[in-house]
Amino acid sequence: MTTFCGMMAIRAPSATVATGMVLTAPAIQATSIHLPLEQTRAAVGSPRLQVRQELRQTTLRPSATTATTTKRSADRWSPAVASTALASSQTLLRRDELASMPVTVNSGSGSGDVRRVLCYGDSLTAGFASSGTFFEPYGRAMAEGLAAVGVQCEVSICGLSGKTAREMVATAETSLVDIVGNRGKGLARAIDEDGPFDLVLIMAGTNDMGLGYQDSYVLQDLKVLHRVCHDRGVPTVALAPPPAPCGGSGREVQRRRFLYSLRATLLRTPGTVAVVDPADLVAAACSQLWEPDGLHFSPQGSRQFGHGLAELVAERLATPSPGGGSVASA
Repeated sequence: MTTFCGMMAIRAPSATVATGMVLTAPAIQATSIHLPLEQTRAAVGSPRLQVRQELRQTTLRPSATTATTTKRSADRWSPAVASTALASSQTLLRRDELASMPVTVNSGSGSGDVRRVLCYGDSLTAGFASSGTFFEPYGRAMAEGLAAVGVQCEVSICGLSGKTAREMVATAETSLVDIVGNRGKGLARAIDEDGPFDLVLIMAGTNDMGLGYQDSYVLQDLKVLHRVCHDRGVPTVALAPPPAPCGGSGREVQRRRFLYSLRATLLRTPGTVAVVDPADLVAAACSQLWEPDGLHFSPQGSRQFGHGLAELVAERLATPSPGGGSVASA
């Protein structure tokens, strides 16, 4: 999919917040939304898929001292324009609106076959912005994009800011509280209590890497998270954390080395139907797509990411092809 700095091929208004924990995405129109993907939905237990392009990932650890981190990151990154195209706070979610997760976004008319997707992960899934005051989960824009291509869906969001894959594994059957005080269900519990789901998107591991955990341990924990879903009959998409514009070349070298192992590990895991590199959808060079800390997507960046994922997810929700899979590129 071709992306432009601050632009996407799909245009849509932001989702609006409804009463309670259900968010409603308005009807939208799509203009030329395309991803170079073969249409398929790979079922759990399908043959191992191959990805045409190498993944890239970043190292990111949100912390309770985001203001300090932001200043230090800005000193290194120093973008000419940082997060200047943010949406107004009225369009974003307040922290208390994610106080108990998962929360759900509904798209489309609500009639017909409604597909159910869970977005699970860390602060990048939550859409952490403005030092944790506001949030723009990519799942909201993804729901809009799914509606635009005719997919009726419910997208559930559970983004645990500052949490590691290891912590997510340890609390899979219970719940945990993130660094901004929001509580989310463990992955297994979310599937068991809020499912069934047709697909789970998992974006985790960057906080582990930021803490210096060995690659082999991080990879094992990510594999466990995906297996939690597969054991319950739900296929998964792995979302590699994006590059950090503030990170510099050293972090990028580390990221690529880790990503090589991540790709090899997850593509050997039956039930993982695709691995997506967010850098292909949100360019590191576009400063308006990033928070001033150079670590998190800006609200605009989160929306661009969600819209970019929409067609991939729509295709993965389609009827399985004979043999159960195809080559994925994202």
